[in-house]
Amino acid sequence: MTREHHVLLWVGFAALLSAGLGVAFLGFLYFTYRHPVLNVLSAKEYDEVAREGTPLVLAICEYTARVGLAPLDIKDLPTGSPAAGAWTYRWTPWSWDLEQRLPGGTTVTFSSDRRWPGWGVEAYDLEAPEITVEAPRVESVPPPPEERHASIHREFERRIAAHPEDVIHVQGYFTYLFFREEFDRAREMASALTGTGPTNWWRTRALARLALASKTKPGIVFEPVERLLELAETNPGFVSWTMVSSVFTNAGEPEEAIRAVEKAVACPVREQPEVEDGYVLDAFAWHAAVTAHLARRFELVLAVCDRWEELEETQGYAGQSYHAFRAAALLGLDRAEDAEPHVVRAIAAEKRQATWADDLEELKAAIRRADLGYRWTGCDGYPRSINVFVTYR
Repeated sequence: MTREHHVLLWVGFAALLSAGLGVAFLGFLYFTYRHPVLNVLSAKEYDEVAREGTPLVLAICEYTARVGLAPLDIKDLPTGSPAAGAWTYRWTPWSWDLEQRLPGGTTVTFSSDRRWPGWGVEAYDLEAPEITVEAPRVESVPPPPEERHASIHREFERRIAAHPEDVIHVQGYFTYLFFREEFDRAREMASALTGTGPTNWWRTRALARLALASKTKPGIVFEPVERLLELAETNPGFVSWTMVSSVFTNAGEPEEAIRAVEKAVACPVREQPEVEDGYVLDAFAWHAAVTAHLARRFELVLAVCDRWEELEETQGYAGQSYHAFRAAALLGLDRAEDAEPHVVRAIAAEKRQATWADDLEELKAAIRRADLGYRWTGCDGYPRSINVFVTYR
């Protein structure tokens, strides 16, 4: 082998080594980007961070107890409250979080969410010790009920005036007024809301829901309900008619809800951004299927499932809950033999976490014994209604 060949071999080896190191470095950068947690702290260190944040958590809890609503911003806390420092406050209508990102990539959080309240550590896929610091308890005495209600009214009105572009505050106030049966004020709030598209649909549904709640009271006319039906007629679609159905479902008017579902299944399941852009399409199909199932309108359930399955074909993906509804409907129609393959598919979907349906093994057992008296309740775990009301705390 000549000297030139040796040189070429060494040059090639160096090039391959450089390329390998480059790939390894890019892989390191990718891993760091996707998995930024490189340093998990000790339990003692996490507890210390939580103790440092406890006074701020307590100040937020005391504000919430006094005002009746959690603060929109940390700046809403009264003068003299603990400084936010490195903590970030995040508000949503249903909960609030306080978090601090630490060197190394982990994050200490405090959440008011009722599903997982208290302190925790976000460490991506790595294991991190649990925080043992307990959530602080508010010792201050809450105001009397009427004083608290007055405070909530003032705070809602302040938020609506300060943030007129955020419809959620109007929706939250409407919900609060409705359940206090302050219908006149609720009607004023909904009627004053301007906007087109989903905002117009929410306003129309809210006023119709008020009319249905007030139908036994003198002076209440059904024009708002008629306007909702007219709006659906001029914007026909699976989504729009399911929205109508949800209003009747929530108001305890099952026959009217079924009529709306019958109109819904005449239309394909497709997005209607001019009607509603806050829910996945599966949620509308779920509501329609639940409405028909609870009314024991099994042929209608099958029609909903057909539309639901079409959604998967047209957009390439969809929730697989229609297998369970189809199986339950076929059992209700005394077609247990036809139902069995669908419940098998439903159970397979459950293993892939591709369904909202529950009690599938129980449904399977009922199908195998052809039990016409069985009532499948595995659709009770998910909200039945595309609701006009919102969660706002």
